[in-house]
Amino acid sequence: MMLKVNERLENIDLLRGVAIIFVVFFHYTYHYPTEYLLRTDDWSLPIAKYGWSGVDIFFVISGYCIGMTIIRTKNFFEFVVRRFARLYPAYLTAGVLTLIFYYFFELPGREVDLYTGFMNLIFANFIPGLNYQYIDGIYWALIVEIKFYLFFGLLFFACKDLTKSIYLWFAICLIGNLILFIDAKSFIFLTSIFPHANLFLHGLLIYNIKKINFAFIIIATFFLIISLFVQERYEEFEIFFIFILFLVSFIL
Repeated sequence: MMLKVNERLENIDLLRGVAIIFVVFFHYTYHYPTEYLLRTDDWSLPIAKYGWSGVDIFFVISGYCIGMTIIRTKNFFEFVVRRFARLYPAYLTAGVLTLIFYYFFELPGREVDLYTGFMNLIFANFIPGLNYQYIDGIYWALIVEIKFYLFFGLLFFACKDLTKSIYLWFAICLIGNLILFIDAKSFIFLTSIFPHANLFLHGLLIYNIKKINFAFIIIATFFLIISLFVQERYEEFEIFFIFILFLVSFIL
């Protein structure tokens, strides 16, 4: 049994490594302007335009890992403390280092003052109505992750059954994506987790697949694929992302 557990964790680490490489290549060979990278040339790596999908791979992995860990947690408080202890030290370190860099170097259009930086470090952006500039743009994904931990954590410990929680999360995804499609701005605190919540759902399904009704798996998968074709985030990348999801699902 230990061998199987280790193999599974190695697969997850492999996917995380690939996702990290995707994101790094996207930002530093395609996305950022050359002056931000202290270069004067116009070189870029065209294939790196697909690298943004690394963030979405992380979301699928998060859904899988939360399904694996939440059932071993006694209560919501313990779950939140463990998630906080896992994420915050690295986030705080990276955030402080970035602020120090901003203090000594000029990055036109991307500077963050110390007050805004402090509000980032205490997750003020999580509070509805507060929209501080991120220390670095990529931190939007961390806010989405935290919302998933809190919302799904409350859901799970309310019904204390992973399968039922997944069914309910699917219902939330349906409603949330519909609201996002109709009006993405009025309820941004809630809608900002969509369509990414669909990927958390996919990860949860993969982890709990043996206990999920097969018909529901088909319906949820069909819903996920349809969402790729209607959400602006995946425009022109739909087929590529379906392939990525299939590959990630197979590895998990």
